[in-house]
Amino acid sequence: MNIVRHAEEIARAAHAKQKYYIGRNAYPFFDSHVEPVAAIVRAMGYGEKTVAGALLHDVVEDSPWTIDGLREEGIPEETVEAVDAVTERKGETPIQFLDRSIKVARAIVIRFADSSTQFSGTIQQTGFMELNRYRKRIQKHGRVVAITHPILPDPRTLKD
Repeated sequence: MNIVRHAEEIARAAHAKQKYYIGRNAYPFFDSHVEPVAAIVRAMGYGEKTVAGALLHDVVEDSPWTIDGLREEGIPEETVEAVDAVTERKGETPIQFLDRSIKVARAIVIRFADSSTQFSGTIQQTGFMELNRYRKRIQKHGRVVAITHPILPDPRTLKD
């Protein structure tokens, strides 16, 4: 089984009806958000288990998929652990979420790539988003990028 291909199939199906807004335009969520997150992870030299985690990073939050369902589907435990670490929990503060996610090496990489794309996407919303919401998103994603970038693990240290 090619894990990246399998993760992509799961993510494409899970996000098939979702949209990602840039300005006033709606785009397919997978193509406009999920794939760019995975592309950053791939470009930084991380291996298939981390790229698969990037592809799956929103499926548990945004679809009926569960962590156990990913395991049952044959997704490697290292990937499932990263997806679990980047999945927000109800009642969790942003600081609690960040603290939990930076304890897992692959999750650090995925949070960095996710927040990088979110930051970029928010900048593209200039003039289309209410100013306070815009500022909060820039601050939130900018902080995550600033915190995770210096602690990104060397891709060679992750066994893929």
